[in-house]
Amino acid sequence: MAMLLLFAGFAAAAAHRPRLLHSPVVRPVTAPRCSSAVLAARRPQLKGALPTAAALGVWGTVMASPALASAPLLFRLHVVLLSPMVPLGTAAVVSARRRLSRPTGAPTTNRRARATRLIQTHFVLSAGALYLACAGLLAIWLHKERIGKPHLASLHGRAGAATLLLWLGSYAAAQLQVWRDVWLEVRRGGRLAYAPRWLWGSKWHRQLGVAAYATSLLATGLGITSGWGRRALGDRLAAGCAA
Repeated sequence: MAMLLLFAGFAAAAAHRPRLLHSPVVRPVTAPRCSSAVLAARRPQLKGALPTAAALGVWGTVMASPALASAPLLFRLHVVLLSPMVPLGTAAVVSARRRLSRPTGAPTTNRRARATRLIQTHFVLSAGALYLACAGLLAIWLHKERIGKPHLASLHGRAGAATLLLWLGSYAAAQLQVWRDVWLEVRRGGRLAYAPRWLWGSKWHRQLGVAAYATSLLATGLGITSGWGRRALGDRLAAGCAA
């Protein structure tokens, strides 16, 4: 009996023994891992950012040239207004191509809204490049008239004129598709309303657009490597920007 009471006393003492305070265990925080699906979805964006960044680099190099600030006003306007054509055109092409990379697992309505946003961005960028190019070509035309030099005498000038014609053709082909439903409604006797159709396909628009973008790169490269471009940037820098 005494042994039982002694054992019970030790057990009670052990039950009421104060617990030791332990410091919390600090675990290292690791960065979340990107899944292959996320990387696959972002890969087209990364690929599209590279040519756009390169085009912006060429534009910035030309704009930073001290020779541009001392050039005649109309010639300076020609360079300032036409040099954004390459980065704007590149971004427009990238935006249109991103439409082809459809995200998997997204609802149909979300995919359609995403495609519409990309095509709207493509339209704004390409139209902006066209409007600036028209103003830039008008500036160089007036400059040549002022100094008495012939028009379209160089390969750079002829490539620029071809770019404008091709870009206008691609723009006109797009307008026929965007406003097709509005024109049909007006022909049926309906009222004129703002209802553009953004999702469509046109072989003529695509082929003319590709040709216009290619000739714009050619015209820009010829302009950078021209006599004025080599004097303004230097032979090596001009060749690098043209490449």
